[in-house]
Amino acid sequence: MLTGAYIDASLTSDAPAAGGSNGDMLPYAPKWSTALDGSYNWHAVNDFEGFVGATWAYTGSRTSDFAATATVVNGALVFVPNPRAELPSYSTVGVRAGLSNPRWTFELYCKNLGDERGITSYSNTGTPGNGGSIGLIVPRTVGVTVTTRF
Repeated sequence: MLTGAYIDASLTSDAPAAGGSNGDMLPYAPKWSTALDGSYNWHAVNDFEGFVGATWAYTGSRTSDFAATATVVNGALVFVPNPRAELPSYSTVGVRAGLSNPRWTFELYCKNLGDERGITSYSNTGTPGNGGSIGLIVPRTVGVTVTTRF
């Protein structure tokens, strides 16, 4: 299955107190994102089916939050937009395999197989060179899931 999205989300008017101007892209909204998922099932043993699958997901580049610094100019409060960081695009791959029947599912999985360090958020702390704090996607994760239906 292939899915995708194109988003052209931007401000339609100035938002000076927030640090945004007409035409600025909305925070954390990538223009492009897509995912490709595939799976294969087969009869394994008794009433169990075996399955394997993989998912590739892409998140395009996007900009960080709006921010502004309030200053007083000639007795009037003025908001000066802070620079926004461009967050790079990233891709992840996940794989899964297991056995399933109408009552039980046993699955072994690995998410973010390549251990990508995609940035999910950024906050400018006001230091030179856009220094700040970032949030990252979950690192490579290997796990087992057991599910029962009753």
